[in-house]
Amino acid sequence: MFSIFKFEIKKLFKGKAIYFLLIIMGVTSFFIAYMKPKDYWTHDMSPRMYVEDQLNMYELDKTQLKEKKEDPTVSKGRIENLKLPIDSYEANLAMVKSLESRNYKSYYENSIKMLQTEIKRIDKGILLVPFPEYTKQVDENDIKIYQLLSAKNIDLIEEGISDEGLNCVRRLMNDKFVIMLMVFSIIIASPLFAGEVDNKTYKLLYTQGISKIKIFFGKFISLVAVNVVVMIILLLAVFIYMSIKNGMGDLNYVLRSFKGYKLSVMSMGAYILNEILIIFLITLCISSFSCIVSVIVNNTGIALFVNATIMLAMYFFTKAKYFLRLDAINIFEYLDVNKVMYGIPFYEDIGYNRPQHVVMENAYIWFPVIAVIFIVVSLVIFRKKTVK
Repeated sequence: MFSIFKFEIKKLFKGKAIYFLLIIMGVTSFFIAYMKPKDYWTHDMSPRMYVEDQLNMYELDKTQLKEKKEDPTVSKGRIENLKLPIDSYEANLAMVKSLESRNYKSYYENSIKMLQTEIKRIDKGILLVPFPEYTKQVDENDIKIYQLLSAKNIDLIEEGISDEGLNCVRRLMNDKFVIMLMVFSIIIASPLFAGEVDNKTYKLLYTQGISKIKIFFGKFISLVAVNVVVMIILLLAVFIYMSIKNGMGDLNYVLRSFKGYKLSVMSMGAYILNEILIIFLITLCISSFSCIVSVIVNNTGIALFVNATIMLAMYFFTKAKYFLRLDAINIFEYLDVNKVMYGIPFYEDIGYNRPQHVVMENAYIWFPVIAVIFIVVSLVIFRKKTVK
């Protein structure tokens, strides 16, 4: 089996086409890395807008609070309720000033104060929001993030646009990057078995005295290994360049994440590792499915066409509303790995009365099962197939 593995690797990198393809992928990876989302959020947006919009209300609240304090008939509870929006405004103002002076310790402290005040206002019915319990969950989770960042004494970054090495790699693992890897996987998987018939080398291969099982896994493992190595090289290239240019960042930086259907927190290092693992599982599923077609079809060009056509059809077919309940096992729902880790699909579906199953845990549960099924089907067909 190892001899087959080595032979396949040498054969793949023997031609010039693979190097041309890798250069294109490298350039594309840097292009994707430099792309910024059309709509992105920065830490100063909300407090700055709040300060600008609520200035007049803040002055009125201060005047009203002063008058009520002088009125002996007003209860302490009423005074506290009047003070809450003032505290919120002052905390937002302090957040803006802290960001301008890059005093991140102060920013974290005032952010925590603002969020705690917001939770109190929601609980008292002073602040009305569409989804109060959900909003409180987000606030409590953000408080945890700011507490950890403050305790670790880590500088704040703009997670959505920062080009620091680690954060750039994290942002890179989006749907565009994953689709590129999927296309690469299909291109190198399609000729894996069909190419032997195409090039009239199948007789030589099958008369080596090696069992078909060893031949199959030798070829398949070489396919998976190439996919993994190419992905790691692309990520490392972007990371090294961006780190030299913009700084590496901090592996312990704390990010919002979505684990076990709940908002949570995760370090930058763990976040990136989980993204890589999910992408690996996606490409494993694509590779194993492409092998089925490569085993059945005796022509590389046809195998490539069939694989590409089926993948496109599956992409649009599974996006239909009828198949929403299958989102947990639909690999195309997970293409934007960065958003899946961040919980964006969950946020977008709040209030729409349909369960959201596109979460990290389901990728780890279902994708290995899907890959094993495809591998077993490929192996069974390969063992039974005879070529005249």
